[in-house]
Amino acid sequence: MEVTEGFLVYTRSRNKVVPVEISPQAKQLVKAAVQEMVVVTNENIFPKATKSKKRCATCTHRNVCPQ
Repeated sequence: MEVTEGFLVYTRSRNKVVPVEISPQAKQLVKAAVQEMVVVTNENIFPKATKSKKRCATCTHRNVCPQ
């Protein structure tokens, strides 16, 4: 079965649901993004520090961030 549609759920925006088309091009973009995430995770590469420390409270890197 081929998947051609999915949904994004924005949990920080009152669970707003947005339908998205899943095209072959989109699948390639996702694969590339995941490969980049693996490199970031394996090599402990972190995003640049934010000027607003309030953002750190919800950052997924907050427990391992060197900042």
